[in-house]
Amino acid sequence: MRYLIIAMMLMIGVLSPKSVLSEEPKLWFPGDTLVAMMLCRTEEAIMEIVGADITGREEVMQKMYDMQLANQCARVPQPLSFLVDSIIVHYIDFMGEESVVLSLKPPSPNDEIKFIVYGIALGRQGTEQEKQEMEKEFLKKNSF
Repeated sequence: MRYLIIAMMLMIGVLSPKSVLSEEPKLWFPGDTLVAMMLCRTEEAIMEIVGADITGREEVMQKMYDMQLANQCARVPQPLSFLVDSIIVHYIDFMGEESVVLSLKPPSPNDEIKFIVYGIALGRQGTEQEKQEMEKEFLKKNSF
C-alpha cells in the first residue's frame, strides 16, 4: 500500500521525504520548500486531478495523462524546487490519506520571478500553534 502512495506521489509530482516516510502527516506552511516533478498551470486544472484523486487510482492516473495531453499540466524531466505560496485546499484521497493542493512559486532572490503553478502533496495545512511548537523544538535541538 505504501508503494502505491509513493508511486502516486511521483506521478503527481510533489515529493516530501517526511510525508512519504513519516507515520504522521506532513504539516505544510507557506514558505516551505518541496521538490516537484509534475505541475499544473491553473487551479482549475489541479482541481480536476483532485476530483479524480478522491475517486480512485485509475481515475487519477487517467486524468493526469489527459491534463498533460491538454497542456494543462506538465511533467518536468528533473525534479525542481519550489516554495509553497499558499495552501489552497485540504482533502482525503482515494486511499484515505490527507492531501493538500499547494500553489507554488520558484525560489528566487527578491521575488524576481513571479509565476505560480499548482501541485498536490500528502499532508495537511499546519496551524500557527503547530508552527510555533515546531520552531521551539527546532531551537531546542539546534541550540549550542
